[in-house]
Amino acid sequence: MPYPAARTRPGAVAALSSNRGRNGMTAVGLAQFVAVVSSGLALIPAGAHLMLAPAKLRLEPFDYARAQKLLRGWPRYGLLGLLALLSNAGAALLQRNEPSRALLAAAAALASGLGLLLPFLFAWPADRATERWSDVPVDWRWLRTRWEGSQVAAGALAVLAFLAAATSC
Repeated sequence: MPYPAARTRPGAVAALSSNRGRNGMTAVGLAQFVAVVSSGLALIPAGAHLMLAPAKLRLEPFDYARAQKLLRGWPRYGLLGLLALLSNAGAALLQRNEPSRALLAAAAALASGLGLLLPFLFAWPADRATERWSDVPVDWRWLRTRWEGSQVAAGALAVLAFLAAATSC
């Protein structure tokens, strides 16, 4: 049974979005799917930071440094944020003839990008100043506030990115 005709759009976007694969999914549909899934996956580690921040802010220096050491491998999860950024940007580009959807996908890409940028601006310098929390300097509370604040903001941006990606479909 043939698929119903896709509405036509001018230019390269029409060629990409109207060509259906064997399963009937368009390039736009695939881009939206990847954008939502990658945004959801990026939300998991960011959401964990968001939820743990209140408890971590109550810890004393030794306990906080020990908790931070448990997070040593977490920067690799930034790759999920990068995938969310790129897939949402791609979805926005493919949907540019549908302004409301394109704007939501672009907002998801922007939120994902900002969520990646904030830890580099605030958490990474705190990690360097404390030698990845193996040393607890005198101003550790200020560094902890910068570190946790950037992670909370990145978590909130991940929530917004996921909501925008899901709504853009």
